[in-house]
Amino acid sequence: MSINVDAAEQFILANARLVDRHRLAVLLHGASAAPVLQALRAYRNADGGFGHALEPDVRAPESEPASTLHALEVLAEIGALADPMVRDATSWIGTIADPDGGVPFVLPTAAAYPHAPWMVPTRGGSHLTFAGSIPVAGGTENEKLTPMAISPWPGRRSRVLFTDSQIDADLDRMERGQQDDGGWTFDWLGWSPGQSVEWRGAITLRSLATLAANGRI
Repeated sequence: MSINVDAAEQFILANARLVDRHRLAVLLHGASAAPVLQALRAYRNADGGFGHALEPDVRAPESEPASTLHALEVLAEIGALADPMVRDATSWIGTIADPDGGVPFVLPTAAAYPHAPWMVPTRGGSHLTFAGSIPVAGGTENEKLTPMAISPWPGRRSRVLFTDSQIDADLDRMERGQQDDGGWTFDWLGWSPGQSVEWRGAITLRSLATLAANGRI
């Protein structure tokens, strides 16, 4: 199997959000991370959290746990965890966390805005609590987390959850996932045109980054 990196880049340039196009430039061309930071700040709120559909499935402008997690993942990806946005985001998370440290999946304010059927507030639990796979209410049949979703980067402690053969098989699956248009797609519900195109851009970028980190590109 082989990855058509040029086709993937053209797909992202044609379809992805500005922040993801800047991330692609960092990944493929060693570009400065400064434009990524500038684009990311547009999703940031005064309270330190992130919203404005940075996580495409919840479109609320207010700060949301999923959007803030997405922002932290981007900052980690570009080696910017010393940026003040990280401090402010973690402070905001502290204001919404449950007494046991759990973080709500979705805040009640999201209900007033377009959102995926499964992006609704729930009582108790945590945004990051799972046992290997998560059945998604309102999602697609048999939708689940894969090894690359849980542990995309080699050398991390999460890799002990999987055998080498499981990791290799999932990387093979990811390689096979490149579509004829050069991009990758997602296996959960596409509920709006905007959500779908934004997710495809982000998933294509994530697939390239994961395959590169694991020696497949």
